[in-house]
Amino acid sequence: MSSIAFTKKTGWIIFVILLYFDAISTVIIGREGNPIWKQLTEQYGIGIVLLLALLLLPVFYVAVEFLGKIVIKVDKYPNGVEVVLTNLVIVYAIYDLYFILMALKFPYMDLIFKSP
Repeated sequence: MSSIAFTKKTGWIIFVILLYFDAISTVIIGREGNPIWKQLTEQYGIGIVLLLALLLLPVFYVAVEFLGKIVIKVDKYPNGVEVVLTNLVIVYAIYDLYFILMALKFPYMDLIFKSP
């Protein structure tokens, strides 16, 4: 039977790559756009985002495991953890794609996110 989700190993590898792509891109650009992390980067320097990415991995792991158990219990789906992890990977990949397109000043982004 084929699964609709990544395996745990594949999902975590892709997620870590996406997370560090975001962190390294932030360091290369030289400024943080997220207001939650902006104060930390102003106080400790832009390199702190690499450490924050490392510190957030256990938080994401606990959240995925917790939500996966809920999916298993409520939806009776045996691969609940993998489904939650796959959804996290998809959401983060879309965020990184948005980040790339905005950084490249993709012309159609102005049409999509134009203020009225």
